[in-house]
Amino acid sequence: KWDYSVTSQERSVVDKEKLRAICKDAVYAFGHDAQLMQFYEEMGELMTAISHMKRGRVTKASVEEEIGDVFLCIEQLKWMFDLSDDNIDVWMKHKLERLQQRIERKKELEELQRPV
Repeated sequence: KWDYSVTSQERSVVDKEKLRAICKDAVYAFGHDAQLMQFYEEMGELMTAISHMKRGRVTKASVEEEIGDVFLCIEQLKWMFDLSDDNIDVWMKHKLERLQQRIERKKELEELQRPV
């Protein structure tokens, strides 16, 4: 496994069109079922990397690598199931607003429970 941190000089923006084209090619080359199984495997590897990082067995670079793998698989899933980026963005906005409301409620509750 690669284990390195990217410096700001090495950081680059992913070409979205190239990303989509390669992900589409991967689905054609390996098939829907194989790429769906790959997604499951990558999710498992991400969970394992997080667990190992929490116990000091790997660095955060390992988790970043696995997140990259999962993101690639998600791009393939979006193409395989004809999922809309715009619709996903709407759902993400909705979920983000809901999360913000939960955070605010938690802060309010903690404030009420604070001893005087």
